[in-house]
Amino acid sequence: MNNDMSSTPAHILIVEDEDDVRTFFVRAFERLIPDVQITAACSGTEALDAVQQYMYDLIISDHRMAGMTGTDLVKAIRTQSINVPIVMISADATIREQARQVGVNEFFHKPVTLIQLRQIIDRWLPL
Repeated sequence: MNNDMSSTPAHILIVEDEDDVRTFFVRAFERLIPDVQITAACSGTEALDAVQQYMYDLIISDHRMAGMTGTDLVKAIRTQSINVPIVMISADATIREQARQVGVNEFFHKPVTLIQLRQIIDRWLPL
C-alpha cells in the first residue's frame, strides 16, 4: 500500500440538492483542481452514507435540503468524530452562526464566485 499522500488527488464531497448548482460546483472544482476526485450527493442522507464509507479531504454542503439539512448533516458527521473540513454554502445567511456552532469550518453566502472557491481550496485542501 502506498502511503505517499502527495500522489493522491484531493477528494471532495459536494452536497447540493439543486442539480444546476451541484453541476456548477463539480465543474468549477474540476477546473480549479484538474486531478480532483469529486463525489456529488443530492441529499444529506446520501452524503452521510458516503462519509461513512470514505474519508474525504473536504466537504462542501448546502444548508436547505429536503429531509436532512446541512447543519443536521454536519452534526451527524461531528458526532462520529470525523475530522474533515466542512464548508457550508447557502443562500440563507441567517444560519451562519448556527453552522459554526455545529462544526462548520467556513460559511459562504450564495452565489459564490470562482475566486471564493479558489479561497476554499487554498485554505482547506492539502495540495
